[in-house]
Amino acid sequence: MIKRDRPFGSEPEILQGDRATNEQSRASGYYATTPGGFPAFPGFHIYRDAEVKQALNAIFEKKCAYCESRFVNQGVQVEHFRPKGGVQLTRAPVATIGYWWLASEWTNLLPACSDCNTETDHFLPDGSVRKLGKGNYFPLMPGQGCAPSRGYLHTESPLLINPTLDDPNRYLEFTVGSFGERTRSFVRPAELDPIGLMKAEATIEGFGLNRRRLVAARTARLTSLERELFAWRRLVMSADKMASEADKEATLMEAKTLLDDILSNFVKHNKPYSAACFAFAKEWLAGDRPGIVPRQINDDVDDEDEDDYEIVI
Repeated sequence: MIKRDRPFGSEPEILQGDRATNEQSRASGYYATTPGGFPAFPGFHIYRDAEVKQALNAIFEKKCAYCESRFVNQGVQVEHFRPKGGVQLTRAPVATIGYWWLASEWTNLLPACSDCNTETDHFLPDGSVRKLGKGNYFPLMPGQGCAPSRGYLHTESPLLINPTLDDPNRYLEFTVGSFGERTRSFVRPAELDPIGLMKAEATIEGFGLNRRRLVAARTARLTSLERELFAWRRLVMSADKMASEADKEATLMEAKTLLDDILSNFVKHNKPYSAACFAFAKEWLAGDRPGIVPRQINDDVDDEDEDDYEIVI
């Protein structure tokens, strides 16, 4: 997850037009006669219009706002950060009316993959199964309730990280860990105050950022990055063995270009899992590792992992 700015003027016109206004008016009438909020109003459609998806893809560069998987096949799902249909403050069944009045609110819409967006059972790398994914899950600070209207949103403190408002780098960090003989790329809380720790843990669990298929995909990406970095290191070391200063200088210039290309291909914001790649490359390059193979990432990625290199939505 990386910070993304929502540019001024980026709101799609369709969200500001009569269709959106009429949709909200119908929803208002529905909830006036269905005060409990269940079943939820079924008539929200504007938020998933092609114009909205195009605008979100322009900001997030065709990646999930939460896990950074690229959208392939079915494409982007438009996700409501504050759920429109109902709210689960815990993983218990929905018990609170949703933020239906934010159903077509531009600042409440984010692009998500189906695994991050849908609450379902997922395998973890240790073989256990947990219910992960957002769905209607929207935890708040202990003791808080959902705002009943826009004027009360300031009274809420969501525990899930919103990458257009929060800086994920403050709360989350990437590391590698082992289960058995396999090494994997994981997300963990950064060193935080108690409130920050709560936000980090809720976000990792809420979006399933350590679900097995996602961990395998991130790991495969870091494996490729490490191979490229080793090639760069070998080129740098070869320059030290050259007798000609001209040849040495030319080789170092080649190495510089190679490193620029590697970083461009892995850590730019439009690349999958760029946050994990940036953290890994930063640590790798900070160390002096001539001739030493840092066995942080296994290179024996199995067929299942390679199939999961990009999450198929």
